[in-house]
Amino acid sequence: MTKKKLWLVVSVGMLILSALLIYWFYFSKPDSFPENGRLVQDINSLYPEAEAAVIQDTIMTDEYHAFVRFITEQGNYGMSFWSWEKHKWNVSTIDTSGGPSIWKVNEMDPSTYHLVWNGLPENQIQSMNFYFLIKRNFRISDGIEEYTPGVQMKKELNRLEISRGIFKIPEEWVSVLNSYSELEAAKQPSMFDTMFPVSSSFFAWNAYDDKDNISYVGLQAGGSSFHNGQENIEFVRFLNEMEIE
Repeated sequence: MTKKKLWLVVSVGMLILSALLIYWFYFSKPDSFPENGRLVQDINSLYPEAEAAVIQDTIMTDEYHAFVRFITEQGNYGMSFWSWEKHKWNVSTIDTSGGPSIWKVNEMDPSTYHLVWNGLPENQIQSMNFYFLIKRNFRISDGIEEYTPGVQMKKELNRLEISRGIFKIPEEWVSVLNSYSELEAAKQPSMFDTMFPVSSSFFAWNAYDDKDNISYVGLQAGGSSFHNGQENIEFVRFLNEMEIE
């Protein structure tokens, strides 16, 4: 075999090996999810302030992402968000407030959005409601009048659903979100919009007790969060009765 052919064989072999290594490192199927003891160790190692003590449950949102709730040494409630990256399970976000948040597993795909929470005393509330809202708006830009109708979509959870701590947004919400995103993307932004962008859509929540009074239980004071990845997790605000149409 000539040196030229030998070099070609070696080059092809190295190329194939590199491709296999890249696939193994970035695209291989996830290993089994770590056991609870390892989860506690990883959470506290990455963010000692979490002081995680007990893992409550693990919920896989898909093959590559997991939501893990835990209880701290002080008896508070926390959340952690995990993803399979670079051939290992990594905790990307840790939150010790437990307050409702929206987890956009894939920000470009609303069908992957999950509402998550921990520490709501389901024995003290009769129902919990989540909302997707678009603010009613009227404006004039470059002489063109534009009216955006308001949207309020509601999903009521029962006590069993409340205890799970995770809720995938309904398909109807996904359809509206996709339509709204397409409409916003099609608009020609003015200079004012570019300088001062305003989000007209948001998620919210509230809860009611057995006497049908709005309840503020579960709004933990304090808490903190730690981010170590690209997960998009946003706070979901409480919706007062006067804001409900």
